[in-house]
Amino acid sequence: MLQQSTPQQTLENPDLKLWREKLLLELKQGNKASKKLLQALKKGVPLEHRGLAWQSMIGNDLRITDKLYELLLERAHLHMTQLSVMDQLEAGAFRKNLKVIEEDLHRTFGELGHFRQGNPLYQPLKNVLIAYSMLRPDLGYVQGMSYVAGCLLIFSTEQGSEKEAFRSFANLMNRELLFTFYSFDMERVNVVFHVFMNLMRDRLPKLYGVFKATNISCSIFLFEWIVALYSNIFALETSARLWDSYLFHGDYFMIKVALAICCCLEQHLIQQGVLNGSSGTGQFEMMVLLFKNVKNFVSEEGLFQALESHQACSKFGQDDYEKVKKQVEAMSNLERLI
Repeated sequence: MLQQSTPQQTLENPDLKLWREKLLLELKQGNKASKKLLQALKKGVPLEHRGLAWQSMIGNDLRITDKLYELLLERAHLHMTQLSVMDQLEAGAFRKNLKVIEEDLHRTFGELGHFRQGNPLYQPLKNVLIAYSMLRPDLGYVQGMSYVAGCLLIFSTEQGSEKEAFRSFANLMNRELLFTFYSFDMERVNVVFHVFMNLMRDRLPKLYGVFKATNISCSIFLFEWIVALYSNIFALETSARLWDSYLFHGDYFMIKVALAICCCLEQHLIQQGVLNGSSGTGQFEMMVLLFKNVKNFVSEEGLFQALESHQACSKFGQDDYEKVKKQVEAMSNLERLI
């Protein structure tokens, strides 16, 4: 006798079904993206499939193994009781990293409380960050990393899976834009700043005019935005939706998001009657306040609407980013020769 279908089986969300039956496999295979996949990424990966989708998009080019993670944690534990003089120097650097990590944990997604001491994700996040500081002592721990690793832990296939989160975190940190910022390669960081200012000049001239009039640089906000991949300025689900597209499209999408935020803030300034090109201390302070408190002025709906349809950023792609980047790099090289 046929088993009667339950309402849950007959009314399965079509988005969930599409991801389960087709899109996860498409991501895993890594072939050219279909229109369905691109549209689905814009809508956001369903929570039920986000962990697997992110793993596929991040990959494991570094060949991080579970055993490596275990060895890194063992080595970290040994650093707490080192005996040799040589090891004491390395252990000293480790303890400095550990101190900053412990200070940052409770502030990470503080409104959610997931990473406060005594909560289930506190120790997993601490372990992931400690292990990475052992893997890359040249970088150690840098503020902002806790948000990236924390987000990976929250959305791992089994929430709190340390090994999965560490594997993804290590590979994500190896992406060019993140590594540039976390390694404080200021020559390359300044290239990114110049790229963004040039994009603002060409695509958002009114807002750019206010920046010039008030002598504001994008460095006051862009560094902070990028190192945490926007997870420190938006609600968790909003950040996760941005990651859904970033992990697939790559670094240029982070710049596109910054443009979209600026589109929204420009509209706010227009409504406030600010974009008149005048300068002054009050205007400078207002601009800093605006860009340091994006969450209060940019809604999730407004952000994704700008990404999708605002002329300044909707068609912005990898080729546009690379073109402006090459122009900035060429100008920088020319200035060094003069």
